[in-house]
Order: sequence, then structure tokens, then C-alpha cells
Amino acid sequence: MTLNDKLKKERTGLTASQYSTLQEWYVERWVETMTTQDLQEYVYNSMMQDVENQPEAEFLSDCEDFWLDDWKYTLEELKEVS
Repeated sequence: MTLNDKLKKERTGLTASQYSTLQEWYVERWVETMTTQDLQEYVYNSMMQDVENQPEAEFLSDCEDFWLDDWKYTLEELKEVS
């Protein structure tokens, strides 16, 4: 048993591997019980948090990569409606 396993077992009663497997099972079961709307909301909120914390240059680069040839038109549309 590794030192990490010993420490984890002292704190949780599980080895590091067992703890990791329990985390996976928890997330799998949680996701299985979510509706499509719940999943969409969760992904939206998670992505918004990610992009809000991204450096501006990185975010704009991601946008350009996502929209590819439509990037210029997307910016034009944004400027028209905002």
C-alpha cells in the first residue's frame, strides 16, 4: 500500500483507488438522473464560468477557432445588435 493509500484510508476508510472509483460512480449516477434540460443548464453554467475566467486573448482565439470562416460575420452581427 502506498503512502497516499495509507493517508487516504486513514481519512476516508478507502484507498486512493477506491476513493477515485467512488467519485466516478457518484458522478455517473448523478448525470444519469439529470434531465436533458438539467444537463444543458449545467453545461451552460460551467462553460460560462470557464469563459468568464479565461484571459481575453485566449477567449477570442477560441471564438475564432469555433466560428472559423464565420468569425468576421459573427463580429459584424454582434456589433449591429449591441
